[in-house]
Amino acid sequence: MNQQKSETLVDDGHHPSAEADVNTIETANSEGIIAMESKMDQMSKELEILQKERAEMKAENAKLRQRMDDIQLLGKEKQVGEEPQAVLISDSHVAIDDDSKAPSPPPPPPGNSNKMVIAVIVCILLVVGAITGGVMAAIRANNDDSSSTSTTSFVDDEPGLITITPTVAPSSATLVPEQPDSNTPSSDMPPAILKNSFVVSAVQAEGRFFTVPASMFPLYIDSSDDNESNRTTIRMLNSRTNVVKGVMLELLPNDPTTSIARNSQSQEMVRGYYNPEEYTKPNDFMPGDELVAVDYQVFLPGGSCATTRQEYGIASVNDELGWGADPGNIRIGRFGVVGSWYADFEYTFELLAPVESLWTDAVGIDIEFILNTDDHDGSSGYYQPLVPSQDDPSIREFPNGPISGMVQVNFKGASFSNLNGLVTHRDAGGLHVAFCASNNHAGSTTTTPNVSPPPTVAPTISTPSPTALFNVDGGPYATENIQEISSNKFTVQAIEESGRFFKVSVDQFPIQINAMENKRFRTTVRVLNTRSGTTNGVMMELMPYTDKVRGYYNPEEYTSAGDFAVGDELVLIDYEPLLLSGGECIRHEYGIADVDQDLGWNVHPSNIRIGMFGVIGHWYGDFEYTFYLESPVTSLWTDAVYADAVYNTGNGFLPLRARQNSPTIRDFDAPVSGLVKVRFENANIGTLNGLVTQRDAGGLHVAFCTNGSDGGTSGNTTPNAPSPTPPQTLSPTKSPVDASTYPIEEEVAITGDNVIVEKIEQDGKYFWVSAANFPVEINLFENPKQKLVIRGNNTSASGRGKNRGLKGMVFYYYPDTNSYRGNYNPFEYAKVNDFQVGDLIAMDDYSPFVEGSCDRKDYRIVAMENLDLPDKSVGWNIPLSSIRIGKEGVVGGNWKNMEYTVYLDDPVSTMWTDAVDTTIDIQVSTDGGLSYYSIPATGSDPTLRPLGLGISGCLKIKFLGANFSTLNNLVTAREAGGLHIAFC
Repeated sequence: MNQQKSETLVDDGHHPSAEADVNTIETANSEGIIAMESKMDQMSKELEILQKERAEMKAENAKLRQRMDDIQLLGKEKQVGEEPQAVLISDSHVAIDDDSKAPSPPPPPPGNSNKMVIAVIVCILLVVGAITGGVMAAIRANNDDSSSTSTTSFVDDEPGLITITPTVAPSSATLVPEQPDSNTPSSDMPPAILKNSFVVSAVQAEGRFFTVPASMFPLYIDSSDDNESNRTTIRMLNSRTNVVKGVMLELLPNDPTTSIARNSQSQEMVRGYYNPEEYTKPNDFMPGDELVAVDYQVFLPGGSCATTRQEYGIASVNDELGWGADPGNIRIGRFGVVGSWYADFEYTFELLAPVESLWTDAVGIDIEFILNTDDHDGSSGYYQPLVPSQDDPSIREFPNGPISGMVQVNFKGASFSNLNGLVTHRDAGGLHVAFCASNNHAGSTTTTPNVSPPPTVAPTISTPSPTALFNVDGGPYATENIQEISSNKFTVQAIEESGRFFKVSVDQFPIQINAMENKRFRTTVRVLNTRSGTTNGVMMELMPYTDKVRGYYNPEEYTSAGDFAVGDELVLIDYEPLLLSGGECIRHEYGIADVDQDLGWNVHPSNIRIGMFGVIGHWYGDFEYTFYLESPVTSLWTDAVYADAVYNTGNGFLPLRARQNSPTIRDFDAPVSGLVKVRFENANIGTLNGLVTQRDAGGLHVAFCTNGSDGGTSGNTTPNAPSPTPPQTLSPTKSPVDASTYPIEEEVAITGDNVIVEKIEQDGKYFWVSAANFPVEINLFENPKQKLVIRGNNTSASGRGKNRGLKGMVFYYYPDTNSYRGNYNPFEYAKVNDFQVGDLIAMDDYSPFVEGSCDRKDYRIVAMENLDLPDKSVGWNIPLSSIRIGKEGVVGGNWKNMEYTVYLDDPVSTMWTDAVDTTIDIQVSTDGGLSYYSIPATGSDPTLRPLGLGISGCLKIKFLGANFSTLNNLVTAREAGGLHIAFC
């Protein structure tokens, strides 16, 4: 067997059949290679043709895109007859992809097997397929670009050529203009808002953060590139906790592990937290919490701005924005804006259609506007205030009707302290705006003339005619359902924000808050805090979710930590005469027949009743009610104890004088009934002691009484009986008014006329001094900012070249540290090294009080009026008593001339004032305004102006020419302030 095997393995090298097979294979390979080379030559030629066609197609595409750009630039201004051309291609044609150049494959090396040949053929087919796919993809992309304005058809006109056929658009076609930069006129309208509430789906970090599916989130969040991190800020009410605060909302991208597209919101989430993130707390949110966007109510179906929201363009921003935000972030759904370093900032908007109101979520700031017309570019003239609507503070109506075109809007005081969490130092954010037309003007192209009356910061409205309001069943005029008042005291049960706000349960608050025609469930009352001794107007708001009443000193912006503490006893000082037991006033029902003048903030006339919002006149002007009294009354009650009131029963107007021991009660000269006119004069911010403010509104209230002593009857009386003739004007030095109705404020202590800097801040821009070492006592009565302005001369700064001379300085009192913080007025002009520790600041204007040349006498403030404007309030609508030493100081509204009327109980001979500029003309009248004489400074001290000997009673004082340029920084355009007076 081994031998046989060995023989089988022997090979002599000669095999004829094998040689024949090899020859056959070599011949086949040669023929295959020749055929393949021929095929490759043919494909190379075809590729050259396709590359040429590709180049031609790219040239045509370039022309097409240029044409489309030209059409887009035409926008809506030009009707285009020939639409962008579409690339048309036969099914049988192919092209090379833009980014690929396929070289001819090399021939296979000699001697390869059939497998190699087959592989080469497959590779060539794959290359051709890739080329075909690339060309078709490019064609489809090109067709997609033009699909909105053209139709595509495939035409096989000539083999091997790409055919481009133009299509004609219908005559009604419109083209969307290219979106310009956000700081040029443009328009932007986010989707309609169908809901302003949603339910928290989940919480994180123990409730510090919440999430909700984007599909369930009803408000718009813009995800464009210049909206930082796809975020927006919105004020939210948490119905569980009753907290209203700014919430930072962020649209989160999809989970990258899913295959859901980015623009599909089914997997997107919205994440929110109270702004800023660092101050969030556990249980801020819980699953199931209902959150309500309180400022967006007007955009809901049926809301005043639901169908009337108008597009607008942003032409320019005149001041820098905080954090370098894009100006377009002022739109709804975007990040929001504030001024750089929280300074005032101004937008110029282009209104493409007439609008009647501006919407903003910055409900606590001042907003002014001025129109740009053909003869006025907005750089001069008068700004007018945009005052929040009483029905919804997010809406501010333009006072002169619809406007359009260019309008400059100035946002004043927008900062973290009054935007309620819309912006913070740590997490930014800001305010938003929109514009709305009325249903009558939506889409209209006509406007009323752009008229800009002189500015006065005051409410603007138009009160509806009462004819239809008060005709009711059972009588000609509606009468109130009197709610008895059993107490005028209550105790604080809880506080918020370190005592800036307090709460008390509804059943413990003595006054029923009347919701009839009182849209926000609020009322204003003057309250004495027996702990602090402070008497001021308090805004009380019924919180329907919790059955609590929430209160704060009016306005909210001026509240301070420690205003209230748990257990504080608060006394409604004006309501004691109305108490059910022992009160002087037995109330009678009354109807409201008419209101002869407009009311501020467009409130319903019935808001003059107790438990309602309160009323004042339009622009704080005089206003007149006609009341209907079914039964005779002897007195009128009002909480406007410092305002004048007169009445008329048909025989002329007579004064309603307050009782000396009860200033809320004003007696008629005889019992009256039927129709009685009552006019309220000089009721404004200065006289109403916090019952009304420019920022939080409010106003006075009235009731009618018979004396408690006669059991509510007045005997047999004749309605509207003739009253005695009013008294004539008394002698020149006597008062024509009842001086007891005006308070005396004791003059504050002055212990010196210089101060030494104890501490500095911001490299000497600001300085501090303890109250114990500050020579002028601050007067806190009607001084909500706890602020005073004094001219000071930093004599120690002369050596370092920083002395400014005798200039106005602003001082704020900080009760928590019992110290003052000071700076040159205004703080924007404070400079490094203005002050150093140990600097001596001389207050030369106060030397007469230290040296004894002025023995101050108390005086009463009776009235004030602007001589060149119709209103009766000082600049910035601060209290009239701010003219006293230890307070802010005053100037006329809009820097106009003003006149004070004061009452002097004791004879005086000299008036002191820090308005020392010789161009300021101060004139006085001792005869009720029949004649005036100037009182210039005659001695060596410019602060002292002789009056004459023994001047007492009523004294009218005109201040002519007192403004920011003559008052030497006692007042500036940026930080208020003004002059002061005293009598010696």
